[in-house]
Amino acid sequence: MIYIYKSPFFRELLIVFFFCSSTADCCCYGLSNFCHVLMKIIVGKIVLKALILTSIVVFSLTGYTFWDFKKGKDFSLA
Repeated sequence: MIYIYKSPFFRELLIVFFFCSSTADCCCYGLSNFCHVLMKIIVGKIVLKALILTSIVVFSLTGYTFWDFKKGKDFSLA
């Protein structure tokens, strides 16, 4: 159930939240722009680290599977 229809408090809280967030963006555009650039750099580094770690895990498991299959291991569930 959507809480905005259940209680007027949630609707008022949502209105206050959106008003405050839009006001803060308008008033602090320079700081906000700096924060956006900084966050893009930080998020970019995090995504790159996640991509590298995921690639390492995928290639390691794939290599292990091929290596073990050549040794005669059967991976069937039956």
